[in-house]
Amino acid sequence: MANGREYYMYKGYTYCFGFKSRSVTFAQSQRGGRLLVFQGYSYSLQKIQHEVIQWRCTMVQPGTARRCTAKVFTGVHYEIIDHSGRHSHGKPRFIKRNGILVRVY
Repeated sequence: MANGREYYMYKGYTYCFGFKSRSVTFAQSQRGGRLLVFQGYSYSLQKIQHEVIQWRCTMVQPGTARRCTAKVFTGVHYEIIDHSGRHSHGKPRFIKRNGILVRVY
């Protein structure tokens, strides 16, 4: 995963976009599924299209069917390409159980 400064070149000039942390980890859902964890939030795999993997936030508002709209896009090697949407909730809690990171509901 690439961490550090992000640069863009435009018309021969180089611009520094900012400092980004692109590291991801993986956790296990309570049903045994694989979750991507990025910046403290958990995402489940939604679809794979043209070597881009789309993940969506796992949180649903209690008592409703409304999902958080945040999404993350990774490459096939799980490098972060982009993320969109805002989280409508706090960060979930995780614990380590038998060496595996597990999300606590």
